[in-house]
Amino acid sequence: MSLLIRQGWCSAVAIAAIIMLLLCNMQEINASESVRIFDGIVGAGNYSYYTIAKRGTYILILDSISGDADIYVGEAIEKPDFENYSYSSCTCGRDSITIPSEAERPVGVGIFGHVAHERSTYRLTVIGASTSDAAAAAAKNIHTPKKGSSAMDTFHRVLLTLLKILFELLQ
Repeated sequence: MSLLIRQGWCSAVAIAAIIMLLLCNMQEINASESVRIFDGIVGAGNYSYYTIAKRGTYILILDSISGDADIYVGEAIEKPDFENYSYSSCTCGRDSITIPSEAERPVGVGIFGHVAHERSTYRLTVIGASTSDAAAAAAKNIHTPKKGSSAMDTFHRVLLTLLKILFELLQ
């Protein structure tokens, strides 16, 4: 009986984690928003650069397909790097940054290839959010300051903790 209850609880935790992940991903892309996708490869210790000149709120999502790519963004900085930037996201998974419409233009976007990997393959998704008050409020909640961690990082830590608990219970 105890084993059945334990398995049922573990299943409930797994289902809750999957639902949280799906809800989080569904909130990232809205059909009414403009989406551009850039695939690239960056060598260890090198940068690939992009520029955003047009005003508006932008959400940048960087997925490292192989290796580990990090993102640095600079207001009025053409080629931001790990020492000279306005916003950054440096995780081992999905990185995301919101650039507010008030950010000084042009905005430079630097994708850095971590030195631990010979090369990093990435996908940069750029979402031009609508200018409604709701989108602006959402953008402020996602906004990643220079030295802070993003809401997505917190979500990943919580999910990882839940999965660790799940694996411990299954052993």
